[in-house]
Amino acid sequence: MTTRPVPRIHVYTLAWNEQLILPHFLRHYARFCERIVVFDNESTDATPEIIAGCPQAERRVWSSGGQINDQTYLDIKNSAYRESRGQADWVIVCDADEFLYHPQIQTQLATYLRRGVTLPRVRGYDMVGHAVPAASDDLLAQYRHGAPNPWMDKQVIFAPELDMRFTPGAHRHEAVPGARRSWFARLQLLHYKMFTAEQYIERTRALRARLSEINRRNKWGTHYLQSDEALREEFVLWQSKARRVV
Repeated sequence: MTTRPVPRIHVYTLAWNEQLILPHFLRHYARFCERIVVFDNESTDATPEIIAGCPQAERRVWSSGGQINDQTYLDIKNSAYRESRGQADWVIVCDADEFLYHPQIQTQLATYLRRGVTLPRVRGYDMVGHAVPAASDDLLAQYRHGAPNPWMDKQVIFAPELDMRFTPGAHRHEAVPGARRSWFARLQLLHYKMFTAEQYIERTRALRARLSEINRRNKWGTHYLQSDEALREEFVLWQSKARRVV
């Protein structure tokens, strides 16, 4: 790890039919990251074309047999970042609807480098929208409200030299030998999955249909099994909790 004034940051993410959120994801991370690797799970929408339109992005196609299999997801998240060792100061390993944010993120990450921090704390928020965004919208400028969700305090950013071992779902991780954590969570993880109730229900239905037997057996991703009515109630609940975040 170096102490250069502008840190080198690489992003690794997984995608399946992410044409709604991916333009915003790529635009967000391209502002401060030099490389974005998207593991595309055989998308059938405009995801490949959107990736091709971002100079920093690289598409890697992989197959899970048309199913959500958290074991294969975990294998990628626990290994792909290692290729950035010796090339990047930080890696971000996240989902396509997760936006790591700080108003001066490069400065903050440079400060962590100088202080020897290798595992910055992150505070997670579930963001709630009022309409489905257009690809050209400035997402963080127009969709600023959300609510704290400790389940989203995911360790999506870390020094690539660390041996990060996420647990299924990647919301938690095993102990990381030699890591130095920051004292405070100055970075925010903005989770953009709920723009409208109908959009949230439709997306969950699509993911529910792909849930693998191994996931069902291990109770991974079972939130996709909620009824439409339960999802609608969840959306209304998060709306009621939402406050200005960004």
